[in-house]
Formats: sequence, C-alpha cells, structure tokens
Amino acid sequence: MKKIFIGTKNYSFPSTWNELTKEQLLFISNLFLQKLIKQEMVVFLTIYFSGLRFEEIKRMNPLIFEQLEHQYNWIWKKLSLTKQLLPIIRRKFKKYYGPEEGFANMSYEQFIIFSETYYQAYIVNKDDDNLNKLIGSLYTSKKNTFDSDEVNIIADKLSKISPEEKMAIVFFYEGNRTLIGTRFEKLMSSGKSKTSTNHNYDFLQVIELINNGDVSKNNEIKRTNIYEIFTHLTNITNKNERSNS
Repeated sequence: MKKIFIGTKNYSFPSTWNELTKEQLLFISNLFLQKLIKQEMVVFLTIYFSGLRFEEIKRMNPLIFEQLEHQYNWIWKKLSLTKQLLPIIRRKFKKYYGPEEGFANMSYEQFIIFSETYYQAYIVNKDDDNLNKLIGSLYTSKKNTFDSDEVNIIADKLSKISPEEKMAIVFFYEGNRTLIGTRFEKLMSSGKSKTSTNHNYDFLQVIELINNGDVSKNNEIKRTNIYEIFTHLTNITNKNERSNS
C-alpha cells in the first residue's frame, strides 16, 4: 500500500494487483466493463479508495489527479494479478474450486489443452461462449481434480455469475500466464508457445515428445503438473542448444 496526501489527510492506496481485496478487484473489473477512459477511472478509483465524496473531489486541485493517475499506473501497465481472490464459487449449494496462485496445482491438460485454448479464442472473438468455457476449464467440482468431461457442464453452471466476477477471473488468468511466461521464457512468448529460434515445439504435440512412443503414458502426462512439463521441456531445449553450439 502507498500513502497519498490529499488535502489535510493521508490515504492508503494499493500499489500492485496483489494488494487488492476481492471487493476492490470486482470494483476495478466493473470500471473496465464500463469502458471508461483513464481520466474517468482515476476519479472513480480515488472516490472508492479514499472514501471522499464526489462534491469533495470536484473541489480538488486538478493537479492532484496527475499524481493519482501516476499512482494507478500499475493497473494499466503489467497485469500481474496472481493472488487467488475467487478460490470458490458457489452456485445452487454447489461449490466450484478455482486454481491456486501461480496455477501451482494445474495439470498440462487443464492449462494448455483446455484453458489456454479457450483463452486464446476469447481474446480473438471476445465472445461469451469461449469466456464461459475458459471459466469452466479453470474451475472444478472437486478440489485439485480436473475432469475434462465436466468443462462444458461447469461452463454452463457458472455462466450466470456476474460480469465483474468473469472479468476478475480473466485478470487472474492473465496475471498467472504472465508469471509462467516469465519463468519459462524459452517456452512462451506473446501468448504463443515456443522454445527458441532453433527449437520450436507445438505444445499440442508435447505428449508425443515426452511419451517416447509409449502411448500408454499419455493420460499420465496429461495429468502431470504444468511446472513439471515445462521444466522437462526447458531441459530438453537447453540440451539441444548445447549440442548445437
């Protein structure tokens, strides 16, 4: 949190995505859904985080908003939300469990084959169907247990959650895929999977690369944690690069 002096008082403002509470995240999600310009968002954010009334805001020196706009730059720069603020969604007495911070509990199948596929489609089309399926691939009916047969079912069950919650889930997804991309730079770049200029992998063919011709291992590989898979691929890439150097 960062202290900002306004008038005669100091106010605490969040300075990173991971300092937000659930309620604050949903408020910011709502602002994005309204497609406000940055200056409008700065006013609403200031009212929300400071508790000042709109009448008080209007009497403020306009220069303060330049300072506050700089304070909120973290919102528009790098989307770095990795904190899980919607770990459980309840619908009609049923609980659905979201992924952990950093996608620490996600399998290769859940992340690459399902959620990443629907995320890429949603980014291109901005349609509700792919957004709902992205959410359906992230949330599970049993904690830490992904079932591909339930993706469409859960997508339908959670399709009625609020637009703010859906946007918050997208922010969380984008923050964590950025985190993974930073940790495995050779494998992911700008939303596309790659290793290096000399060794490019299609992640949908990774299973064949890892199973060494033994298809009986395919289901086990699909259930393997994404960090194990990415570490394995990184090691393969590094070995190949050393061999070619």
